[in-house]
Amino acid sequence: MLWVKSFHIIFVICWFAGLFYLPRLFVWHAMTEDTAGRERFKLMERKLYRGIMTPCMVLTLLFGGWLLWLLPAYLADRLDVREAASSSRCCSDTTSCAAIT
Repeated sequence: MLWVKSFHIIFVICWFAGLFYLPRLFVWHAMTEDTAGRERFKLMERKLYRGIMTPCMVLTLLFGGWLLWLLPAYLADRLDVREAASSSRCCSDTTSCAAIT
């Protein structure tokens, strides 16, 4: 199970690296003047988007779904902890709230 989590994190990092680099390629593409440069940036953008970012996104979602399938209680525990923390701050019973204040 640890390797599933490791691959999930690796593919998230690769996907987000592409998300940060693609706008930079768009800026360079917009700033270039010659047609050879424009074609080069079109090719680079297409390879980054279709060859790296899309497969990493799909694998991120697959490994994340697999993690949720392996550990469904993990997410439920995380959500219950937050509910318990928020419910302890707010009193549902008026008599206990009166005793606190």
